[in-house]
Amino acid sequence: MILVICPNPSVDTYIHFKNFLPGKSNRIIREQKYPGGKGVHVAFALKELNEDTVLLAFWGGDNGKWIKEQCIKTGIECIGPQTEEPNRICYTFKTEDNFNETEILGIGPDINSSAHDKFIYEFRKILPQTEIIVISGSLPPGCPADLYQNILDIATGEKIPLFIDCVGEPFRLATRYYCEGIHLNYKEFNELFSAGDQANAAKLLATKSRYAAITDGKKGLYLASNKTLIHAHLYLEKIYSAVGSGDCLLAGLVASRRREYSLSEMACLGVACAAAKCVHDELGLIHIKDVLDLLPKVNVEIIE
Repeated sequence: MILVICPNPSVDTYIHFKNFLPGKSNRIIREQKYPGGKGVHVAFALKELNEDTVLLAFWGGDNGKWIKEQCIKTGIECIGPQTEEPNRICYTFKTEDNFNETEILGIGPDINSSAHDKFIYEFRKILPQTEIIVISGSLPPGCPADLYQNILDIATGEKIPLFIDCVGEPFRLATRYYCEGIHLNYKEFNELFSAGDQANAAKLLATKSRYAAITDGKKGLYLASNKTLIHAHLYLEKIYSAVGSGDCLLAGLVASRRREYSLSEMACLGVACAAAKCVHDELGLIHIKDVLDLLPKVNVEIIE
């Protein structure tokens, strides 16, 4: 079983405008809701890849109940404490002008020490069934910045491989430990480090993990491991929405690791999952048919 940890899930709201005028009244054409948060996207993608998946989160108020219900409908087991304050709402604007794909991200419920302790208890309880752990996304207010570091410490002691995708202080603290995999997009990487181009960025992260993935939109994936560096990409004529594509890519990498794929096969599945997210406008969701259709079209180059 793969355990996905998402402390800060959200209700992702896709709002369609013809165009958006700042400081003016704007009429919504269409509105859609999806279960969201980076880890939630990862869990949904893993389930679509037919991986047994458990999702650990703080489930806040009615929003949390709704997100949890959507996850359970797809067969994802959900664990973690219920909180009174609601989970956040995140907005994505879909327009025909410069505001297209503009994201407005909520902050999430305030987590107290009791909820935090229950979260760690649920984490420890599920460990005997866990093959791989994925940590993905931000921390809600009140959550200690070293939560991911503590989880990685426990996982290391239990010899459970762990992948991580986060930024800021939680990333800095967590990566004091060597982990199984790290994914960052190139913009996030540049906010934390200075290593030149995407290839060198992946090689730097490979000093902190067995698998190091840097993504950069249309430029694709740079995946480093054991002194091997691979560039994989796939050209799409039309992109409907890229929101959550990096999370779906991470799911592909994690599923590949569990299946003991080669590095090239891992890169192919990761990129196919990311591209599958882009061919539909659903936020953070993929369909296995698209992944299988796109997989043979991925271009893979061994750089070194």
